[in-house]
Amino acid sequence: MFRREKREVSLHIDGNRCDGCEKCVVRCRRNVLDALTINDLKYIIIKNENNCVGCGKCLSVCYRGAIEITENRA
Repeated sequence: MFRREKREVSLHIDGNRCDGCEKCVVRCRRNVLDALTINDLKYIIIKNENNCVGCGKCLSVCYRGAIEITENRA
């Protein structure tokens, strides 16, 4: 299997755009995201940001544009 080199990245989810569809949670193979249900509303949370390599697979399935990945500069 191919491995991506670890990059220092920050992940942000815009709660105003996200509808909690969980497509990003399913698409991420590195267990970075998770879904949380509060009062019958679903929220996507960042569970393990340190596992994120910035591959962008979550971005590719987010049809609402609610996810942003930025590369941290030293």
